[in-house]
Amino acid sequence: MDFDYIMGLSKVGYLDIIPYDNNSKINFSDMELSFSKNPHPLITYSTKLETEGLKVVYSSDTGYVKNPLEKFAKDANLLICESTFLKGQIKTEDSHLFAYEAGIIARNANVQKLLLTHFWPEIDKQNYVNEAKEYFDNVEAAVEGKVLRLKR
Repeated sequence: MDFDYIMGLSKVGYLDIIPYDNNSKINFSDMELSFSKNPHPLITYSTKLETEGLKVVYSSDTGYVKNPLEKFAKDANLLICESTFLKGQIKTEDSHLFAYEAGIIARNANVQKLLLTHFWPEIDKQNYVNEAKEYFDNVEAAVEGKVLRLKR
């Protein structure tokens, strides 16, 4: 399934499909979702969840050049950011981030915490954390099932 196909749907089984774009704001109770289109060959968006005193941003797949993520994630409590590559690996196009680029984005956005995702399975996640920490201190790697408690 591609993005345009999914956005053309209104319902799949018990799921309601809500189309969105760069200007959309979707409200659920006291939470608001907003979106920022990423530089990526396939259509991807970063997503921001805001509620009183709490802001969480998820990057999805994204390139670094002309990336609006720093502005979109400004002052977030948590930035969940893809970090597919490490220094020394070859990127054939700017469609994913190096871990150090995620660290730069987190630092420049003034986020409280950076949670790295989207790793090569054969590489120790600590390598990604170490590279991002060159630019941003409060960083860790996502681990399946781990619970993070955020302070408002």
